[in-house]
Amino acid sequence: MEQAIHIYRNDPAPQPANRELAALLGRMRRAAGLSKTNEKLAAYVGAHYMQVIFMTAGQLAGAVGVSQGSVSRFCINLAFRGYNDFLHYLRECVSKELTLPERLRYTTEQPDGVEEILKTEHANIDAVGRILQTPEYAQLKQKLSKAKTLVLLSARMSATLLPYTFYLFNKIRSGVESVMPGGPQWDTLELLDPKETYFLGFVFPRYANVLLDKLRSLRAKGFDVGFLTDVNFPYMEGLSAGFLRIPTTVHSIFDIYSAPILFVNLLIRDLAKESRHLKARLDRLEEIESGLYYKEP
Repeated sequence: MEQAIHIYRNDPAPQPANRELAALLGRMRRAAGLSKTNEKLAAYVGAHYMQVIFMTAGQLAGAVGVSQGSVSRFCINLAFRGYNDFLHYLRECVSKELTLPERLRYTTEQPDGVEEILKTEHANIDAVGRILQTPEYAQLKQKLSKAKTLVLLSARMSATLLPYTFYLFNKIRSGVESVMPGGPQWDTLELLDPKETYFLGFVFPRYANVLLDKLRSLRAKGFDVGFLTDVNFPYMEGLSAGFLRIPTTVHSIFDIYSAPILFVNLLIRDLAKESRHLKARLDRLEEIESGLYYKEP
């Protein structure tokens, strides 16, 4: 039997800070009326949802004192395909407010969460393959190909994706900039030419207000702005379109960006296929960088 993670019984129930989570808890309260088992599960998840995102179905069943099948039926009553589907949605809701101290506490209480993380990563990679077939992806490629100036934007932990992305884009094209809050370019981005500039933002948990505000400002001033994120933002005024949803793994101490990095790499690959002048550029770069890399004597 799977070991249940430790619960601090005296902890106060967390208060949801976003509409999606509040709506999900409301659905659970309604499902609680269907059976005593549902009532126990709804009460437990409502009080400990921050910990539940790190739990398997077996761990949740053991903590509540019900069968694993009861957990699956509870999730189906909530209109999910099963526990994994429910857990994925709950993680999306919670990622907006999950703090580092909470992540550390819950992950260290786990007997072993590596298998669950790897399973999530496999699902995220599969999702990237589906994203590459969407009209939104084709539109992103078109915008990137046509833009004279490409500006990569991010903040906080999401900004760790910028050096990798900038390095790859800068290899295949000119006119690429990487900008973060605090630098001199951040306050002058609105002075660029909207007809020639495309902004690509990286917006992953926890979502930095300084970045969201900048993306809204640029959109309001007529710039073409797209961004990569892991959740839908339909409720955020000024950011209701122009994004691709790339999954991340949040149930570790720090977010795992395997899927966004894979997506960027495959995006570069596709753009390179469509570039008529890339070979000449790379040949020239190879000449410039001659002697930089180690070779066997």
